[in-house]
This record gives sequence, structure tokens and C-alpha cells, in this order.
Amino acid sequence: MSVAACNTCSDTQAEVQSCGKSCSSSCDQKHANNEEGKFDFAMGSVCQAACGVSNYEKSDIVDMAMAKVGDITMCPVSGAIFKVKESSPILKHDRKTFHTCCGSCANKFKEDPDRFYKNV
Repeated sequence: MSVAACNTCSDTQAEVQSCGKSCSSSCDQKHANNEEGKFDFAMGSVCQAACGVSNYEKSDIVDMAMAKVGDITMCPVSGAIFKVKESSPILKHDRKTFHTCCGSCANKFKEDPDRFYKNV
């Protein structure tokens, strides 16, 4: 069974190949007033499309603080589920090393580490 995850809250939908317009609209409404700001919702939409994987088993996702090249993990900034590559940015914070899905997410993390570090 493959799953797709909401980029903001990680809610999963079984047997979904990719997030469609209806999923995106319902996510927009569901998370529009997310005061907690767990992930950057705007980045999540872009990064899942550009960097993300859509066909994976939920059990394939490795904790982002433990992920290494070749693993599937979640970006602490966008919430996108992605496969770590040699070129994936590496960040170090509070004695943890982790990856982001892209350079834009790495820059956002560096701008506001307190917001996103709780996701690691």
C-alpha cells in the first residue's frame, strides 16, 4: 500500500499516488489558521511537487535526525517527504545533524531555527 502525506500535519491517505487538487484545497482550508506553524505550508506545496516522493510505504520514512543518503525522510521546514541525496543540504543544530529537501528550506531553517527545530 502506498501513502501520501499532508505536508503540514502528516495526515496520510492510503493508496494515493500523488496529492490532487481536492487534497490541496482541503489541506489549505484545514491548515490556513495553523497558529503552531509546524511547517512552512507554502514551501510544503512547492517542495512536495519538486523534491518529494509520492510512492512509498509509511514504514519507509526514517526519522529526520537519523536519515542518511538514500533514506526517505520528512523535511523539517516544508514537511515534504523526500529521498535524501548526496546533494541534499545538511544542517547541524543543537548537536543534531539532519537534511532538508532543498536549499530554500535550508535557508528558511537558518533564518528561524527555533520555529523548525521542533520538527527534527
